[in-house]
Amino acid sequence: MAPTDPAPVVLRRRDTEGNQLALMRWGLIPHWATDAKVGATFNARSETIARAPAFRDAWQWRMRCLVPAAGFYEWKKDGAEKQPFFIRMRGGEPMAFAGLWAINRHVGDQPVESYTIATTQPNELAAELHNRMPVIIGAEDFDRWLDPEVPPNEAARLLVPCPSDWLEAFPVSKEVGNVRNDGPQLMLPLNSQ
Repeated sequence: MAPTDPAPVVLRRRDTEGNQLALMRWGLIPHWATDAKVGATFNARSETIARAPAFRDAWQWRMRCLVPAAGFYEWKKDGAEKQPFFIRMRGGEPMAFAGLWAINRHVGDQPVESYTIATTQPNELAAELHNRMPVIIGAEDFDRWLDPEVPPNEAARLLVPCPSDWLEAFPVSKEVGNVRNDGPQLMLPLNSQ
């Protein structure tokens, strides 16, 4: 999945019962933006999510979502080389990133639904690779994150790094750095390819 690609997210709309799976564009376009390129933001820093213009309305309106994923990539610099690493749940089960979503009616003929992924300070494992990481919501907190009745100040308590022992990281092929490359082989450890 690359920025601007459509991807599935789980959300709870105020006008319907229960959770829904929706296909949305990665890169939040705020409801007020008139140009998709100007407004699209792929990640939202958890420290400023409540006040940054691109996110504050979605945050206050409780338009929270979960972004299911097999894992995420980070690149570690080793001299002049950059080695990609795949970070996933220990054991390989899926994970869910905290996200916000929005509907924009100004950038095209049809309303555009889009989302962003919340990021936070890294845990010990991720800090070896990068200075940020996605907020990973544990299954026990899925309902609390999605529930629009949960006020923003309570939901903000979930915007923290997950424990390091939830995750494992390993080097993968540098092919992951080109958006034309796709497939499960990009998630295999480098020494197994």
